[in-house]
Amino acid sequence: MIRWVSFLLGCIGGSLALKADTLSYAKYIEIVEKNHPVVLRSSLYNAIAKSQVTLSRGDMDPKITGDLRQKYFDEKNYYSLLDAGLKIPTWLGTDFLVGFNQNRGFLLNPEETINQNGLWYAGLETKIGNGLLMDKRRMAIKSAVIEAQRTSIEQEYEKTLLLVKASNDYFHWQASWYILEAYKTYLKNAQARFLFVKKEHNAGNKPAIDTTEAFIQFTNATMAFTDAKLTYNNALAQINIHLWLEGNIPLELSENVLPEDYKNTKLNLQFIPASLDYTHLEQHPLVIDYDLKNQYYQLKQRLAQESLKPSLNIKYNLLSNNSSSNRPEAFAWNDYKWMAGVSMPLFFRKGIGALKAAKTNLAINEISQKEKLFQLQIKREQTLNAINTLNEQTRNATINTANYLQLFQAEQTLFTIGESSLFLINSRENKYIEAQIKQYQIYQKFFEKKVRLNLY
Repeated sequence: MIRWVSFLLGCIGGSLALKADTLSYAKYIEIVEKNHPVVLRSSLYNAIAKSQVTLSRGDMDPKITGDLRQKYFDEKNYYSLLDAGLKIPTWLGTDFLVGFNQNRGFLLNPEETINQNGLWYAGLETKIGNGLLMDKRRMAIKSAVIEAQRTSIEQEYEKTLLLVKASNDYFHWQASWYILEAYKTYLKNAQARFLFVKKEHNAGNKPAIDTTEAFIQFTNATMAFTDAKLTYNNALAQINIHLWLEGNIPLELSENVLPEDYKNTKLNLQFIPASLDYTHLEQHPLVIDYDLKNQYYQLKQRLAQESLKPSLNIKYNLLSNNSSSNRPEAFAWNDYKWMAGVSMPLFFRKGIGALKAAKTNLAINEISQKEKLFQLQIKREQTLNAINTLNEQTRNATINTANYLQLFQAEQTLFTIGESSLFLINSRENKYIEAQIKQYQIYQKFFEKKVRLNLY
């Protein structure tokens, strides 16, 4: 663990240089976005998804094939059968073939008897019926592409969730520091009053009971300060969770590093990349994910529909004798070899079941998408309503805090000249502290809601 004793981030890079002992919100988010493990894992997950696309496209790679079968017995070559060629798959499901046969021996089957120099062939193999418009090979490639798109969108959304969570932790740290400072001042004032009352009692100007009351106030202020200190330390520890250096090295802030003034906090409301514009909820990643799942179920539906057709496989090759120079002679249309195979289930139950399942999954997904879209719309409206309310409350809380401070200062003046009591001044100060805390908490909620808009 690396501890930042003097918070100078110039060592990370010129673009990350900060004012000493101050970690601004904007710079904090920049560090999180650059080096956090979630961000690093995101790129790795995307790389895995892309590798799956490459893997599925491997079924479309041209293939060199070779087959040699021989039989020797009683010093005789019964047969030697050679078949070598190249198979080139295409997206339409038709495979192009080119190859060479050379069959020799004393006991060849008549159908395998060819020119001693060998026989060249060129042709194609295709499916008519089941597999013509969609087959498992094309299904695998398209599914892998869809899954890669889903992974990319999901990782971008995970990154947004991370930045929102990190932002909330920063605002909590920021508010905790201001509350700690308020209680520090409260403790300082309570201690000063206790010493003042004690001095006045020793001089015979105050009764002993006043020193007891002043000491109780001082003790309460001490406990309130220690509670605030604990909250602040925990908030600081939570901040450290999000701070990492390049190379997956965790960082730890030193205690002299402070959050920026909340009045200077500038919120970056566009965590999302430009390609994912949330202004229109139809472009929200959770909604797009349903679109991609719809595409997948539509592919499953098309594949199931294909399985309701009879399977008819045709293979056709033009033939040419091998010349003495090991080159094929001209192909002739009347020299060919072909074959056809047909199959068809009697009840098509497998295809019917797959088609029903695909249609049902598609219907469920479309219903869920509409539900999610409506939920996002409501949450966005609720968040905007909260922002408007909190924005008004920040102004009122600021005015209230200033007024309570005025009352407290006036009461403090009266106490100094002996025209007020410990009870009254403590009451005024408590109200001022409560107003401060409420003001900081309102600002914290206001910042959190504004950042939360990134999720909707």
